[in-house]
Amino acid sequence: MPDHRGAVAPVLRRGMLGLLAALPLLPRPAGAVPARGYNWKIIREGSQIGSHRVTFSADGARRSARSQVEIAIRLAGFTVFRYGHDYTETWEGDRLVDYRSHSERQGRAVDCTVRPDGGGLLVAATAGAARLPRDAAPLSWWDPAVLSRPVFDTTTGKLVEPKPLHSGNVWRLLDAPFTEASYDAAGNWTGYTSRGDDGTAVHYEAA
Repeated sequence: MPDHRGAVAPVLRRGMLGLLAALPLLPRPAGAVPARGYNWKIIREGSQIGSHRVTFSADGARRSARSQVEIAIRLAGFTVFRYGHDYTETWEGDRLVDYRSHSERQGRAVDCTVRPDGGGLLVAATAGAARLPRDAAPLSWWDPAVLSRPVFDTTTGKLVEPKPLHSGNVWRLLDAPFTEASYDAAGNWTGYTSRGDDGTAVHYEAA
């Protein structure tokens, strides 16, 4: 469940259960990006409610990361909440050259694109147009190397404020919902926890 800012928090927080995925490419060494990508199970109250996959590809000097989040919450045999988010970031070196996102929450679709424009980035989204700093990155959580930059919400394209803070290999968002992502010494994504608007805790487990 990415957090609007990229994994699951806002959805389950504004809707990933009312809650919860920057994908730069690589200011960090290519070897630190797992060839298999990331494949997470999204766990709520001991049960799997969805999945979050991140896959990587390259085309010449450009590298892309695609994040796919699917959540379905069922009660008494009925699906009471459904959320899907599919977004792709394309990088050339440490610069974002393209971003495309499509999400659906309870049947309501939201689209967002981000592209270079002059000395900045231009956002065109369902929520409206905006401009971002040229070094901004989507908050998709898999790469800690970009979390010190300006980061934008992976659904709306809006800047995330306040920015994530870190202690060692753990990065946190301290606003509601509280979100925490952890990494190993090589920068590989090793864990994610968050909390929905209803106070329900959600965490990731390797699939």
